[in-house]
Amino acid sequence: MEEERPWQNMDIDCLLNIFRLLDLQDITLFVPFVCSSWYRVSLDPICYQVLDFRKLDFMPWSHFSKDFSLRFGLSQPFSLSGFLKLCVARSHGLVMEICFPPLLGMALEDLTYISYECPKLTKLVLPNMLSEHEPHLPEIIGRWPELKQLEMEAKPSSFQGMINKISTNCMKFVGLKLSGSFKSDDVSAMVNRLPKVKQLFLSKSFLRKEELLTILNGCKCLEELIVRECVGFEICEEDLKMVSGQIRIFEHEGSRLVGKFDYDTDECDPQHVLVI
Repeated sequence: MEEERPWQNMDIDCLLNIFRLLDLQDITLFVPFVCSSWYRVSLDPICYQVLDFRKLDFMPWSHFSKDFSLRFGLSQPFSLSGFLKLCVARSHGLVMEICFPPLLGMALEDLTYISYECPKLTKLVLPNMLSEHEPHLPEIIGRWPELKQLEMEAKPSSFQGMINKISTNCMKFVGLKLSGSFKSDDVSAMVNRLPKVKQLFLSKSFLRKEELLTILNGCKCLEELIVRECVGFEICEEDLKMVSGQIRIFEHEGSRLVGKFDYDTDECDPQHVLVI
């Protein structure tokens, strides 16, 4: 009977194919401590091409923070910023996706850091940012020529400038997801500057019927338009007939006209749109 091979002698390529599918907690906190060969494989840059921090709890009292600090003997408090730098350093510039947790906020220093250290980024998911940091977004976003998808919690004050930078610097861009108050000039910027956009996710936004039709008529490559729970429009049967011949996926459930308790606003925070 053939003797079983010990785990530490598994083929490296086989291990890589498995490890690259693990989340960041497993690849940094558990796998490296199994054996020396697994530790070496866990440092391969391929394991850090997708950095999704959304499922991790960075609060000081969380099990993840306590376990990480204990395992690595940290002398300073464990933080998202420090963990980000560790993962980016191990990627050796190969990071393709970064997803930040929505509730922790975003430090401008961290965003600037990844804009230089992650040149191959194709997808970025951002939480809310401080209003004083939003004017820096266009310049930073424009540093990723490979960027295809951008997701944000809320439309920033520098939205139109950001769209302009994406148009000139991110030629492969196809997907945008965020909420906010979209006026005619915002929609015109998307239609005129992002003619190749394929996915727009604008749920829980303020969006009037006129602007919605401008998007449908102007974005010729659009395949998905998600506008659930918006304020400013209702969809009739004629609208559905028109849309069915244009795009593959159109979701508008929960959207309604402006009521007497709603108000028009230029604020970008979706809470100001009063969409509950």
